[in-house]
Amino acid sequence: MILRKVLLLLLLLPIWWSSTAQLSLTIFDSLSGETVPYAHVLGTGNEIVGVTDRNGLIWIDLNGKSEFSGTIQHVSYTSKAVRISGTDAQVLLLPVTLGEVVVSSSETVPDKKKAEQLIVLNGYFRSYQLEDNKAKYYSDGFVNYYFPANGGGEKLAPVEVLEHRTFQDLKMLEEEKSRAFNMKQESFGPPFLRDSPRIKSVSNAFDIQLQDAELKAWILDEEDSIGEIVSKPTLNMASLDVDINYSERLKVKKMFGYRSIFERHIFSELYGPRAVQLMDNGYDNMNRASEYRKLRFKHKSEKEYRTVEWYHEFYVIDRYYLDKEEKDMNALREYRDVKYASSYSSTFVQQVDSLGLEELPDAVLHKLDDGLVLATKEAECPQCQE
Repeated sequence: MILRKVLLLLLLLPIWWSSTAQLSLTIFDSLSGETVPYAHVLGTGNEIVGVTDRNGLIWIDLNGKSEFSGTIQHVSYTSKAVRISGTDAQVLLLPVTLGEVVVSSSETVPDKKKAEQLIVLNGYFRSYQLEDNKAKYYSDGFVNYYFPANGGGEKLAPVEVLEHRTFQDLKMLEEEKSRAFNMKQESFGPPFLRDSPRIKSVSNAFDIQLQDAELKAWILDEEDSIGEIVSKPTLNMASLDVDINYSERLKVKKMFGYRSIFERHIFSELYGPRAVQLMDNGYDNMNRASEYRKLRFKHKSEKEYRTVEWYHEFYVIDRYYLDKEEKDMNALREYRDVKYASSYSSTFVQQVDSLGLEELPDAVLHKLDDGLVLATKEAECPQCQE
């Protein structure tokens, strides 16, 4: 009897091990050999599997599989698709090379003059909204952001739309209309940037712990490490990465019978050339910005939650200073007024292709080929009906 139990245990052991096995994955910088904290690991469905810790390490549950497939992302590195067998692996990421953005140095602008000027960031944005991993909206275009040159508060910075496209899934929108109770959760378009640079906002909201002769700073929410600010002299760039995971301290909102559970908020920025002082990186040297938010959403009459994800990216093309009196901020063509329509030039696609950006996730690419419809001026516009 004892022998039979031992044999049974030996037979079941591989099954138990395979179902509980984890992959130990460490991410390294391919040039410096240093580990890469706060790199995001995505699954094959573009879902976030996890984020590397301060030592560039992440443990991934294999869930009974013999290998892991996914993508490694970090704002300072080129994304990398991986397929890993075994339970211990290392991945090398190649640092991105920033294209030169020509701008007059902020040091040449006297402080008195700065108070009368705006920093204008001209660039390309792309954004999409997923519901249960299905693309509902995709929008991209060229815009101008306007920031006070001498800094500002937490008010959203004005954004001027130059040309843009919006695609939408009409089938999903019709299904949404058919629900007895209908409250929309929508957010697509240029990232939400404020008058005050993000690093300043982060330093006001969280604890900053400087490291390595002020070339690195950990961002702490109470005792939890949620991000880092890093300056890399050899590459002449700096980066900001913040990942707020609400899974252990749920952020719940209730309204009109609806319940929203916020799960994650991630934002990143890349700067170059880097500022001499770590905390001085801002709009006068920012090259790109991205933001991701995830929540679960349902009405009390529904059994299952819908998973809603919002992605926003912005890539700087040009940067210049402008006297405030030269721009009428009340006359801007703002995104909220045109988001459900499209207006772009014949060279729009060529301009986008010339930027050489990484491909969109399959969940969006496939729908752009079949499922997402280009919104025109004649398309339904909720704001136009008010």
